[in-house]
Amino acid sequence: MDPAGAPPLPVLALFVAIPAAVVVGVVIALVQRVREIERGEEDDARNY
Repeated sequence: MDPAGAPPLPVLALFVAIPAAVVVGVVIALVQRVREIERGEEDDARNY
């Protein structure tokens, strides 16, 4: 790989950081949803 043709480090960091932030957010949401299901909160919607 030719380092002269590589993108600048800040651009490369941005290309890595944005998808990483999305993945972290999805994992956090998944963990929260699993905890809700374990507590039985999906049944609470039947009350409305």
